[in-house]
Amino acid sequence: MFAIPLGMGIIALLEVPKMLKKKQWGELIAFAGLWLFATLYAFLVAAEAPLPSPTNLVFFLFGGRS
Repeated sequence: MFAIPLGMGIIALLEVPKMLKKKQWGELIAFAGLWLFATLYAFLVAAEAPLPSPTNLVFFLFGGRS
């Protein structure tokens, strides 16, 4: 579980300063939202929490097979 915060922290440390320097506020907000979602998902997978299949979510959102 130690690798998750380390990896996600490195990603944030590499990306966020560039976006702040270029004043890319929209990209920063989108990055933060996706980064938080990915971090939460990674922790849940590492904790072996019961998660629905991502394929089922895609089918639900885009009306695939029923």
